[in-house]
Amino acid sequence: MKNSETEILNQIHQAADMGRQSLVHIAELTKDKELKAALESKIGAYKTTYYISEEMLNDRNADKVDGAKSSSVFMAKIMTDLKHMKDPSSSELADMVIQGSTMGITKLTKLLNSYSGSDSEVISFAQKEIDSEQENIENMKKFL
Repeated sequence: MKNSETEILNQIHQAADMGRQSLVHIAELTKDKELKAALESKIGAYKTTYYISEEMLNDRNADKVDGAKSSSVFMAKIMTDLKHMKDPSSSELADMVIQGSTMGITKLTKLLNSYSGSDSEVISFAQKEIDSEQENIENMKKFL
């Protein structure tokens, strides 16, 4: 299946919203000031990504999905809370963040690999987001 610019941008748009909401929740759970600062930095990056992807979709007159599905956000919060009750350590919270970033990289890489278009702005933006998620993983490793 060939993916369009709209699918790639909508994936980035939804992932940024989901990531932001998830990290806000995780930041509320941690007492580790250094981890909280790292999470807040990434939350800001997700906000920027969300608005840029929205602009890019609007520029292309593309159908835009709203954001993360409320059911997905709800389930992620429940799973985070359950894991946090079992192990409230910074290491466990960082591990959850790493898992989320890894899922984002995987989904976006699959979309890019099956993209046959030539919109270099979308390709560059998607690659930048993959790199940002990889950087987030590296930042979280020190909390493991």
